[in-house]
This record gives sequence, C-alpha cells and structure tokens, in this order.
Amino acid sequence: MTAGILGALITTYMTFLPCFFFIFAGAPFIEAMGGNKRLQAALTGVTAAVVGVVLNLAVWFGYKVILPNGQGFDFFALISAAISLLLLQKYHFPLQYMVPLGAVAGIVWQLFIL
Repeated sequence: MTAGILGALITTYMTFLPCFFFIFAGAPFIEAMGGNKRLQAALTGVTAAVVGVVLNLAVWFGYKVILPNGQGFDFFALISAAISLLLLQKYHFPLQYMVPLGAVAGIVWQLFIL
C-alpha cells in the first residue's frame, strides 16, 4: 500500500510540476511579447486549435458514453448528462458535488434498477 501511495504522489508531482514550471517561466516572456501583432496572431491560432481539440474530445467521449456499442442509446447516460447540464447551467449547482452525485446515481442505477 505504501508503494502505491508513493507511486501516486510521484506520478502526480511529475505530471503537474512541468506545467507549473512552464507557466511560471514562460508567462513573463509571453506577457512582454503581447505587443507583437504577429505573435498575438500565432497565439490566437494556437488557442483556436486547442479549443478544437477539446471540442473533438467532448464529442468523442459523448458518443462513446451515450452510444456505447454504436447500436443503441444508453438512456441512463443521456438522461444523466441532460440533468447534469441543467443543474450546472440553470441552477448553478456546485461542480464539486456533481461527481459524487453522479457516482451515487450510477451505483443506485446498477444495484436497484438493472
């Protein structure tokens, strides 16, 4: 158990440390180059590409969750996604409660409904 916890801590540390390093090291450089129109255009293009990749992943994961075998709808996943969207967008339900709520709903669905 100790080795697993230590491995998880090291993995987390090595995953996020480079990101923070690049942000802290590169942010002043990017901020100083903010007046350069060509650099701004390049960064705008990179931002658009990142948004496209995130949208592509959202569509892909949505397809794999709602149509798990490509044959029919998983109505529980579809209804869960719709209720989650409604709770988040209309009622501003706190995000930190959405994951446990979804976990409980999934467990209840598996144990009592199916």
